[in-house]
Parts: sequence; C-alpha cells; structure tokens
Amino acid sequence: MESSELDKWTNEVILQLIPESGSDINNDETFDEDGLDADSLAIVEIMYSVTDKFGIEIADENIEEIRTVGDLKLYIITHSDKFDATDAEKLDLDKSRFKEIAQL
Repeated sequence: MESSELDKWTNEVILQLIPESGSDINNDETFDEDGLDADSLAIVEIMYSVTDKFGIEIADENIEEIRTVGDLKLYIITHSDKFDATDAEKLDLDKSRFKEIAQL
C-alpha cells in the first residue's frame, strides 16, 4: 500500500464514522471536542477498522495517546509491515511524535 492510499483510506474511514467532520480532514485534526468531536463509539470503530485493514490492534491503553489524525497514521505506519519511516515523511506527519507513537 502506498502512503497516499493510507491517507485516502484514513480520511474515508473518518468521514464514514464521523460524517460531520467534513471532507477536509488534515493531519493536525484532533479527535476530541476541539477537533472532530468523535464520540467513544466512533473512536472504537476507527480502531477496529485499523485492525481489519492492517491486522494490527491498538491496545485500549494506547487509544488516548492517539490524539490526532496524523497520530493514527503514524501508528499504522510504525506498527504495520506495509510501510516504512519514509511513508511518514511522504504524508508530512509530525516527526516529533514518531518515536512516541512507535513505542506504543
């Protein structure tokens, strides 16, 4: 999977589960009430979608650490064998969070 496909897939899942988010979803968008305002059910469904698509699970205790759309993409990149670190650069993700997310 190409990094651009990850970008598209992530945005489609978020738009499907949080329709009020609108079509312009950026990497800095938070999942809390100051951003996408995702309820807990939408968050869980997003995490299940990640498991279904990439075969990686996000432990309950790590969900709170995934605060932005970019964090979600970083988690997928760092925990899936379908990507490498260059994919984070291609998607212009916050490199300062890379190590922290990779250690979850």
